Amino acid sequence: MILIVSGIIVVLLIIQDTLIVGALHGLRHSRTTVDSTKEFPHVSVFVPCRNEEIHLPECLRSLEALDYPDDKISFYLGDDNSVDETWTIMSAWAVKRENRHTFRFQSPHKANMNGKAVALHRMVEQSSADFYLFTDADCQVPATWAKEMIASYEAAYGMVTGITKVEADDWFGKMQACDWWLSLAMIKVMTDRGINLTAMGNNLLVEKSAYHQVGGFAAVADSVTEDLALSRKVAAAGFHPASQVNARLLVTTKAEHSYAALLRQRKRWARGALTLPFLWKLLLFLQVAFYPAILCVMVYNPWIGTATWTLKILIQSQIISIFSRLTETKIRRFLLFSFECYHAVVGCSTVLYYFWPSAIRWKGREYR
Repeated sequence: MILIVSGIIVVLLIIQDTLIVGALHGLRHSRTTVDSTKEFPHVSVFVPCRNEEIHLPECLRSLEALDYPDDKISFYLGDDNSVDETWTIMSAWAVKRENRHTFRFQSPHKANMNGKAVALHRMVEQSSADFYLFTDADCQVPATWAKEMIASYEAAYGMVTGITKVEADDWFGKMQACDWWLSLAMIKVMTDRGINLTAMGNNLLVEKSAYHQVGGFAAVADSVTEDLALSRKVAAAGFHPASQVNARLLVTTKAEHSYAALLRQRKRWARGALTLPFLWKLLLFLQVAFYPAILCVMVYNPWIGTATWTLKILIQSQIISIFSRLTETKIRRFLLFSFECYHAVVGCSTVLYYFWPSAIRWKGREYR
């Protein structure tokens, strides 16, 4: 019986990954063109910050370089009770232009209240823009970001999620980048088929009326994955959130610096993933269950097990390679094959750590 169940899991994952490869081959990333003579809507960019003195200067330099009419864009930076030089850095940046605004917030009084979500909502309340753009302080946006996100929007969407790349110089960081590409590819394929899964708060556009119709971040302040929770509310309100993939809206972010930090991040994400539809939970289950299943197959027949595992690695590498190329990013072949070791260890560790009786730790706060 164990062998039969293991065989079913292995076959289902191979089929799933093959279907994703087929979908990506047929995917044509949007080549939206922006008319430089059009009247652009007013956009507000929001950046929540908590102890980001190291990353914030790079983020601000990228925001300065945005190609968007200066009288049609405004910036809102919120210091979420930082204890480093974050406030000093953002304040010095904001005084240089009238369209830059800063706010300093205290930690939420209620236990398990998401400080980031609360800070975001308070900043949005100060804006009268037509569209809200969100990114994080450890990210850098391309000069084309604002125009491209606006050009990608359609009234039926309510919100648009852009694409984000993890940048790193070491092997551990590059493995996180490959993991990110794999997850985003699955999300893109599902979203294009009308199955809304999540959004990424570090590269997100939300239309004003859609945001307020669902109550904004204030309505999801009890969630540690506020971007996912907001996307679900927007979808439930009758909108069809979109995922856009191309180099002109590609935001870069930082890798987690240690394995412990990575597991803390994954534990928080897993909390949000458990609120997703059954189909997505099944896809995530197959990703992790494949490893004990393939070991069972190899015990029964090493040749079949090895051949099947090799096939899985080849198909998985195709997913990462094809999807990353949609943003004009190339992944070295060595990384694609070494990624399987990382994926197996992190996937199984995440499951174990999620059920470990400890709080979710994020940005110096604990959530139960």
